[in-house]
Amino acid sequence: MEKVRNGFFAYHAELAEAYYYMHEKYTNNEMCCLQEIEAYFQYLRGYSVTRKRSPYKEIFKTGLLKIDEYGLKLRHYNLWYLKPICHIKGYNVGSVGLIECRMAFLLLIYGTFISMVFLLIERLIRYTQSKCK
Repeated sequence: MEKVRNGFFAYHAELAEAYYYMHEKYTNNEMCCLQEIEAYFQYLRGYSVTRKRSPYKEIFKTGLLKIDEYGLKLRHYNLWYLKPICHIKGYNVGSVGLIECRMAFLLLIYGTFISMVFLLIERLIRYTQSKCK
C-alpha cells in the first residue's frame, strides 16, 4: 500500500480490508484522493459448502438469504468498511512533468521525421515521373 501512496501504482484488494489498513497509515485527505473500481468488487452473497443431496442444503440457503435480506451482512460489512466522508468534489491529481512525457515527445519527433522522409520520397517520385514524360 505504500507504493499506492507514493504514486502510479494500483492495488488489488478487498475494499474493507484495504481501508482498514489505510485507516492507520493514511490521512483522510489521502484516502479521499484514491479511486476505486466499483464494478470489480461487488457486494457478494454468502456461500455454504454442503454435500450433494444434503437435507441441510435448503436450510442453509434459506438462512443465508434471510441474513442478506435483513441487512445483517451489509451492516457487518459497513463496520469494517472505514472509508472517510470526503468533502472535496474532485480528486487531487499530481502534476505530470516532462520526464513522464518523454516517450510521447519522442514518438512525436520520430513520427514527424518519418513523415518528412515520406514527403521527400513522394516529391522525388513525382519529379522523376514528370521529367520522364
